[in-house]
Amino acid sequence: MRESIDNVLVEIRDAEAAAEQLVKDAAQAGRDAVLGAQADADKRYADTVAQCKQQRKDALNEAEEQARDRRAAILRKGAEAAQDLIDNNNSKIEDAADEVVARLVEKYKPQL
Repeated sequence: MRESIDNVLVEIRDAEAAAEQLVKDAAQAGRDAVLGAQADADKRYADTVAQCKQQRKDALNEAEEQARDRRAAILRKGAEAAQDLIDNNNSKIEDAADEVVARLVEKYKPQL
């Protein structure tokens, strides 16, 4: 009978040790899960930040390209307007010069 009690006590100690190990394993698994979740959250955060920076960079590049296109269009329009003024004024200048030459020729031509 004493042997039976000793066997029961040994089984109880073994069961307690197994239970203690299960608690330790569960606690470690919980810590590992938390660490894994934290690492995953940190990676997702870093990925999101990188993605936002890339989107900001892409938007800035697109805005700069649009600004360059607008600038080129404005410069082109200005150059065309300047050329129109030059063309219109050149004909007026040529007409005025012809008139001056004609008057000078008329004034100083020898009397025949």
